[in-house]
Amino acid sequence: PPIIRYEDAKQFFDKHVMPEVLFDVTPPLTSFVGRTTELEQLQTKLFESGNCIIAQQVNVSGLGGIGKTQLAKRFIEKNKEKFYNRVIWINAETIKSVSSSFKSLVIHLNLWKDHLDKLKEPQKTKILIEKVVEYFKNASVLIVFDNVEKLTKGDVNYVKYFREKIKVLKENHKIYI
Repeated sequence: PPIIRYEDAKQFFDKHVMPEVLFDVTPPLTSFVGRTTELEQLQTKLFESGNCIIAQQVNVSGLGGIGKTQLAKRFIEKNKEKFYNRVIWINAETIKSVSSSFKSLVIHLNLWKDHLDKLKEPQKTKILIEKVVEYFKNASVLIVFDNVEKLTKGDVNYVKYFREKIKVLKENHKIYI
């Protein structure tokens, strides 16, 4: 029998077994033009590490209103197939919005259990984050945290907690945030 390389099996799994998930992703404004350099920089930074990465993080920063969110949406529109149409959009404007996004995502993925409603924050959101990480642990996925800069320093840092959780994944699993 033929020998299947790990990389080939992984690509087959990513493409044919793991379902597509486009969660809370909306298209960019139809008037989006230009920004070719910024889009190329995003692509270079996200894919510069090749296949052997646990997580690749890219931050898009700047003054409010300059189009960071629209740039991310345009990047998704152009590159979602590289993530096998698995793109997650998390509203990170407030602790409540992060928690709500993860709860909605867990429900969307059919991972919700009624006993989770009985848990208190921040434990509940941390468990939801763990469920999402577990679900995508063997898949390539792009996760966008929008408006992170609006969280205050005193807030529970769910984004940092998420990063800590994905660090325990094995190499060759691509989670991009």
